[in-house]
Amino acid sequence: VVECSITGSNRRCGGQGDLLSGSMAVFLHWANMWLTQNPTLVAAYAASGLTRWCNRLAYSRLKRSMTTSDMIQQIHQAFEELFGKE
Repeated sequence: VVECSITGSNRRCGGQGDLLSGSMAVFLHWANMWLTQNPTLVAAYAASGLTRWCNRLAYSRLKRSMTTSDMIQQIHQAFEELFGKE
């Protein structure tokens, strides 16, 4: 069992699962290109972490009024903070 230790916020909004599944697809594609062991597990961890970090960033700015669209606005910053630049 692998558990993502990255925390988001307690706010959940409709469409958040779409962000998770879309990022999972991208990470799985990348993982399959570069990894031979556990690419699905690595992709799931990365997608979960990215979604949680986007949630945290959006919530810190907008509190309870945040929506999934606000989370999407945070993808660039969250990705760079979690995985670095290029």
